[in-house]
Amino acid sequence: MKTKIIETIFPPVCGILAVFAVLALYNLIVRRGDAFSYPDRGFFNLVIPAATLIALIVQYTLALPLWKRFQLNQKVMGMGLIEFTTFVCLFSGMFFGFVFWEPGDGIGELLFITLTGVVAFAVYWAMNLLTLKWLEKYRN
Repeated sequence: MKTKIIETIFPPVCGILAVFAVLALYNLIVRRGDAFSYPDRGFFNLVIPAATLIALIVQYTLALPLWKRFQLNQKVMGMGLIEFTTFVCLFSGMFFGFVFWEPGDGIGELLFITLTGVVAFAVYWAMNLLTLKWLEKYRN
């Protein structure tokens, strides 16, 4: 039971923190802003807790069962772990782009938001899966 709780909480939190770090770094370097000042502070104060809650639910209901299945069969829907994760990141990033895109901003903005989503999901899932792998190695 203790292992299940750790596998449910620790990898998503590591993933969210990694995405948070990348977003803050992007904000500081590219936008030359302070990621923790107004108006960006509202984004971090609202989105990070909501994303963490969603990540915990997804981790428990989908990621852990799929992780166990990958360990046993090495394939899900005919894809290996890398292919499946790439597909999930691309699909999630496109969904993210369409949800947060303002049509008046043009196609360029859609592409930028979609790319941002793909990168964020890739960072999240890479950290999540590496943490799960590390926990598995540590347990054995």
